[in-house]
Amino acid sequence: MNDTNLQIITLTKRDRNYSNLNGLDSSLKHSLRLDQNEYDDFEFNPNPPHPNIAIIGGVEQVLTRELAEQLLADFNDQLQTKLKATEATDEIAAEKEKLRKLKSKLVKFINATEPTQIKEYVTSVMEGERPLVVGDYAALLNQHKISRVAQRIDLLENYTTKKREIEQNAPDRAVSRTVNRVKEIILVIPEPNKLAITKGYTDLLQKAMHQFYQKNFPNNKMLFSFSHLDETTNHVHAFLDLQNTKTGKYDFSAQEFEFASQYYAKNKAHLDNISEPPTLEDFKLPNRSEEKQNHRFIRERESWKSKVMQAAFYEHFNSLAAPYGLQAKFLPKTKDNKEFLSKIEQEAKKPKSERSHNYYTRQVEKLEQELTQKKEELTEQKTNVVTLNTTISELQNTVSTYQNKIQNLEMHATEQQKENAKLDHHRQILSEDITEKTNKTEQLKINFKSTKEKMTKELRELRKKSKRSMKPTFQAET
Repeated sequence: MNDTNLQIITLTKRDRNYSNLNGLDSSLKHSLRLDQNEYDDFEFNPNPPHPNIAIIGGVEQVLTRELAEQLLADFNDQLQTKLKATEATDEIAAEKEKLRKLKSKLVKFINATEPTQIKEYVTSVMEGERPLVVGDYAALLNQHKISRVAQRIDLLENYTTKKREIEQNAPDRAVSRTVNRVKEIILVIPEPNKLAITKGYTDLLQKAMHQFYQKNFPNNKMLFSFSHLDETTNHVHAFLDLQNTKTGKYDFSAQEFEFASQYYAKNKAHLDNISEPPTLEDFKLPNRSEEKQNHRFIRERESWKSKVMQAAFYEHFNSLAAPYGLQAKFLPKTKDNKEFLSKIEQEAKKPKSERSHNYYTRQVEKLEQELTQKKEELTEQKTNVVTLNTTISELQNTVSTYQNKIQNLEMHATEQQKENAKLDHHRQILSEDITEKTNKTEQLKINFKSTKEKMTKELRELRKKSKRSMKPTFQAET
């Protein structure tokens, strides 16, 4: 399909990470339609165009209450089992905090160090790619004239020792309680795009989302997803397990950053609105504390990553959307568009019962629009009636004028008919007179001809007589 025939739309993609399992439970119950409250009759369409859908293990099923209850029970059982097996105890959590602080000091040191060899050595030891050999490390530090060599060695040694202790003493119970376990992905075609609520559109959203994560993050399992067709937008919810099935680690954020970096390097020529990824050096100021530097750096890096991930998803979505007659594009950064997007984001943060476009408010809005339209139609009809009455009056006047003209024409026609009758009578008399005169003329011609012939004959006879009488006289004289 030609791009010019595609409807341009916007997308809203929101990610929510859950380490707080109470928040996850609440959101999951909403997606399963088990979180009932006094507003539900207003929030959801009681007669949706198609039932809500659950996709579990790639299999699509109609979301019934029985399925929802069973799905929630099974998921909670599996989750609690995993938490018991992997969540760190208070003691392990304290040890992991010590390890984190040691790591932070090492990262600070290598970021402030120019020689690449030192950075590579420390990083490879931290990641377990090589053992720490104190003599080699000391020689490397002295070679590059690094101060406080003994403290540098103690720091790296303490880190490797603490890491080894945690891995040996609690290999399966090393996950912090603050680690994000599950990501909820909400993909929406916002209401201002004015698309009908159809299963076709939510199928497109599901397909785009599933394929994007399967292709780019194959080691993270999509637990389940839902298509809601009983609200005012085409949207889907999906829940992604953030544990890496290959490594067992909860390293999804690092995977995302690696993907974003590779995607940006490959596509930065057409990512005009996204600059190079930030570095810690960008946030170093003489009077700014290290804590603030790190905080701003992490915040900006996450923002950069989100922008690149959004661009990558838009590209993936559009590779699937053309058969549906759609193309997603970023709105230009105008003041109006920023305000528009800000309103959408603010709405998304509200409870559904308070949103300006839940099912109930949408129905009220539709009724108000219909009422406004009816009022406009009534006003137009009244205007049309006045115009029609004026037109009728004008037509009546015109008809009256034409009737008078017709009467005058009829009178003239009657008089003309009389004149024509007189002329016909005169023409008949004249015709008869002409006929009579023509006949007389013909008769005169005949009489004239007859007389002429008679006279001619008599004249010849006279001539003959004259010749006979003259002949003897001539002879006598001779």
